[in-house]
Amino acid sequence: MGQDITALRRYAAFISYAHADELMAARLHKALETYPVPKHLRKAGKTTSPVFRDVAELTAAHSLSEKIQEAVRGAKYLIVLCSPAAKASHWVNEEVRLFRELHGDTAILSAIIEGTPETAFPAALTEGGREPLAAALGTDKVGFKLGVTQLAAGMLGTGLDDLIQRGAKRRNRIMGAGLAVSLALSGVLGFTALQAVEARNEAQLERAESEALLDYMVKDLKVKLEPVGRLELLEGVGRKAIEYYNKKDSAALSDDNLRLLAAARQVLAQVALDAGRMEEAQREIEASAALTREVLGRNPEDTDAIYAHAQSEFWVGKYYFNQNKFEEVEPYWRKYNRLSQKLHQIDSNNFDYIMEAAWSANALGAYYDRQRDYINSASEYNKAAKYARLAIVLEPDSEVPKKELANILAGQARSALYIKSFDEIDALRQEEVGIYDTAIANGSKNYDIIFSAISTKFSRYAELIRFQENVEIDKLSSVIQELKVLVDYDSENSNWLRTYYFAQFLRLDYYYKEGDAVNFMRFQDDFFRTQERVLQFTAPNDRYYNFLRDLSHIRYLSISEGQGRSNNAMSILNKKNRNVVGTSLTDIKIDAYLMWENYYRGKKSDAVYFARKYLSYPWVATTEQPPAILTNKVLANELLGECSTANSNAAQLIERNFLVPSIKKSPCL
Repeated sequence: MGQDITALRRYAAFISYAHADELMAARLHKALETYPVPKHLRKAGKTTSPVFRDVAELTAAHSLSEKIQEAVRGAKYLIVLCSPAAKASHWVNEEVRLFRELHGDTAILSAIIEGTPETAFPAALTEGGREPLAAALGTDKVGFKLGVTQLAAGMLGTGLDDLIQRGAKRRNRIMGAGLAVSLALSGVLGFTALQAVEARNEAQLERAESEALLDYMVKDLKVKLEPVGRLELLEGVGRKAIEYYNKKDSAALSDDNLRLLAAARQVLAQVALDAGRMEEAQREIEASAALTREVLGRNPEDTDAIYAHAQSEFWVGKYYFNQNKFEEVEPYWRKYNRLSQKLHQIDSNNFDYIMEAAWSANALGAYYDRQRDYINSASEYNKAAKYARLAIVLEPDSEVPKKELANILAGQARSALYIKSFDEIDALRQEEVGIYDTAIANGSKNYDIIFSAISTKFSRYAELIRFQENVEIDKLSSVIQELKVLVDYDSENSNWLRTYYFAQFLRLDYYYKEGDAVNFMRFQDDFFRTQERVLQFTAPNDRYYNFLRDLSHIRYLSISEGQGRSNNAMSILNKKNRNVVGTSLTDIKIDAYLMWENYYRGKKSDAVYFARKYLSYPWVATTEQPPAILTNKVLANELLGECSTANSNAAQLIERNFLVPSIKKSPCL
């Protein structure tokens, strides 16, 4: 037993690499063995040396040599240098498998030195659905140093930012000692000159590390964390790097500095938006936009400057879009579209520029959709789909344009609800689901794609439940379970949580209208728990969510206790909403709910009141309407004794193959 323990402590790490990458392996070997481990970690017995690196070319043998096996057995960590050559290397794969067999997964570290995870990860590294995070070991001095620090942090069991901060303190001590010696040797004047040189060098080192950390956060860590649904993990490392730049005058920073800082703030804004922290999101978005605007002002024809400011225009518009302030959205997304089109005109074969053109057209499509301008929304969605399909042709292995095409199809389906038949809409939904299912079947572990696949299925099943006779309630329940897994995985993602909430609400709504008390009571506890979590993400005065809370409580009373207390609570809810005069989509939705709820309860006078109020909205009075609005109008017309109008609205639904079950029960038909 004692011999095994000694063997385990023989090497701090074993570097596994393809011999085509020998120069980088040798460079890393030296860097790790000379890495300045902080004193408190050395006292705890932690180290980055010695490191084993085999220098023999393994070509003739059919199995790992005894020396290699002993070294793997005696290494605390395995560091895999990932590249296309490593992916193709039989020996790298064998070393990974042997180390995993002996020591498990937790001590395997990896660093990409060439290519992407898809082209660089050896098969043994990802076997069994594993998703390794890899350091980015750049070839330039700063990128290499940061990559080494990442690997050292993994070996020492400490944070990357902690090592960087301690490195800065160490250099301060070295600088202080050096200055003391210089003072003794050179006198006051010599000391002053040397102090200036050392201070300049220290500032350059600090700036290089901050820039490298920002670059890592924006370009590497974001790419790794966004697909796994944990974008909020970027906050800590991002804020520490940004603190450095906050102390500087932006006018003295280079264009690259400003672009990098702006991109980092956009990431932090995205995190805040996902978590529902709107004030923080606005602050970061506006700060980012000010930076990229300055860069563009300096370089109005530079593609990097155009690209950076295009991102800012998008995120400012996105902030207002999430706030439902659509009058504020348009100028920003129009600028975003113009800048994206300018990039595409400069280089029409550039994949990134094609994708920006697709994203900007899709954003305008969503804007027009919310403005109920379905002719323009359809036009923009068509443009966006054209760009996305072009990008797929350019890079058929990339998930990015396929995901965007699916997102565009979702927009087309939403917009098509107003002007097309159910069959056409369902075809768009099925194509959208197919794109996501193919990506997942091909091994995608991107949580953004997984969520999009689930939410698309939810939309499709919701439309089937509402507008067709073939109810898909069991499939909806399956989707709810899939959403629960995501929400449990990342409880801070408000977008996932709200989708989970509305899916649960739709299921209870179905059972309530069907009078199925058993299934209603079966699922209501989970729903109420989700509702409490959702309310934590919403503003205290959010009328729609507060209304849904009250309505779901009343329905629970109705199912569990009968009509007594439920009717009293319903009367209070009616009274609360009778005199609310508004024009927003929230007002329209609430009045529709109240019309139907009172109708189901046989409270005709209240149902008539809300029917009249519902029909008074200018938007409801227009001719081109989605099936949900037309269905509501059929009931409202019926309650007001306007059977000919009810029949006319029902005919539009039937002609477009919306076989809405509720309208078939109408006495007018």
